Amino acid sequence: MSIVAVHGPNTFGSRGVQESGPLMSFVNPTNGLKWDFNLDQTTTRSDQDFAWTFPPDGTPTPQNVANPTEVTYAAVGTGTKTAQCVVTNTAKATITNRALTNNVATLTFSAPHGFAVGQVVTITGGTLAAPFLGTFTLTAAAGTTVSYALVNADVTTGAATGTATSASTQYPTAGTYTVDVPVASGGGGVNLLMAPAMAPADSGGGGGGGEESSPDVEVGYDPAAHTVEEVKQFVTDHPDEVQAIYDAEVAGKNRTSLISWLEENTPFDPGDHTVAEVEEFVADNPETAQDMLDAEVAGRNGVTLVEWLEDFLTSADE
Repeated sequence: MSIVAVHGPNTFGSRGVQESGPLMSFVNPTNGLKWDFNLDQTTTRSDQDFAWTFPPDGTPTPQNVANPTEVTYAAVGTGTKTAQCVVTNTAKATITNRALTNNVATLTFSAPHGFAVGQVVTITGGTLAAPFLGTFTLTAAAGTTVSYALVNADVTTGAATGTATSASTQYPTAGTYTVDVPVASGGGGVNLLMAPAMAPADSGGGGGGGEESSPDVEVGYDPAAHTVEEVKQFVTDHPDEVQAIYDAEVAGKNRTSLISWLEENTPFDPGDHTVAEVEEFVADNPETAQDMLDAEVAGRNGVTLVEWLEDFLTSADE
């Protein structure tokens, strides 16, 4: 569970984290009218592919960046606050010159292009021809020029026309995305409102009331609000929390790499497995036999498994 302090008498955001598709939002815990919005993973797209708006009354708006600055809402009102992000495959049909030297292609534009190093772009002709056409990752991008790796014989500098378009294969896919922040009213002072961490926001709006909790409830660790490496470090420092973090991650962002790591670092509990599975685990990890016996006796205390573990330990001592 994620617990977030939000301030009355009128504030919004019964969940500390909202998510819908690739969009995420985080409440500022000291000011319920301030929210951070961003993508749920990194992107190779440049800022010009993004157009964010924050109706009603969120500022600054619009913002043409991948990850906006903190948004402040002027008032609470009712219903929801909606952040909308329109993602486009920006096209620049302004190529004027091309060259290829030492397996590096360089294109010149008639005006600043707005692309970024690491961005993936698709190059198409006017008069620009092979080998310059195709989809490439930019190794340099500044002002009116871009460069990318291209293994080919040198091509001397010359005039050419063509279009560079932000590649459609990049994340997120071009389209319109929204994330809704539900309004919550408080009676003054501080309210602690609780809701499942990372529950997807309803793209149709509304909802999200949350269950009110007493002010002395301890704030728990929400893996959805942290990077994979930060969660790993937390679990390393708090090994007894691994199962709780695993459950929260599965119910929330469900990041494959983190789930796999957590599974590898989750203690083996015989109560969660069949007798055959426990026997196989102990056979592969004989040093765990006594721990498995102790856990089984304290848990299910299945006669068949207890006897097998006792026999295993006896034979290991002989």
